[in-house]
Amino acid sequence: MPGLLQTEAYARHLFSGGRQIGREEVEQHVEARMQRQRILDRDESPTYLALVDEGVLRRRIGRAESMLEQLDHLIESTRRPTVAIQVVDPECVAGLAGAFMIAEFARGEPDAVHADSPVQGHITTDCDHVSAIWKRY
Repeated sequence: MPGLLQTEAYARHLFSGGRQIGREEVEQHVEARMQRQRILDRDESPTYLALVDEGVLRRRIGRAESMLEQLDHLIESTRRPTVAIQVVDPECVAGLAGAFMIAEFARGEPDAVHADSPVQGHITTDCDHVSAIWKRY
């Protein structure tokens, strides 16, 4: 589930389960994620298209109530004029190498790519890397 579309409960469960960090650090990560989501509430928010693997929608993260809240949140998110979600067919394997985001800028700036991993993300504007991600998309 893309971080910009996660509920607090969903994010909290993810941060609590993966690494051995304390409750306070988990809360710091959750708060940072919630703050980043505010970019979608701006008057001139960026257009955000999320491709979500079908399995992510079926995999229960946390309690059943938390997952229901998460699915409701996804539906509500698509009511924003700048947010769209596409569910990726399970037969598609292009994204299995890892999550990524492509940022297109309006003022002629080069596209940027954010590639995600379990420990950190990497941002690049390197033409070869950006081109490879566009092809994967």
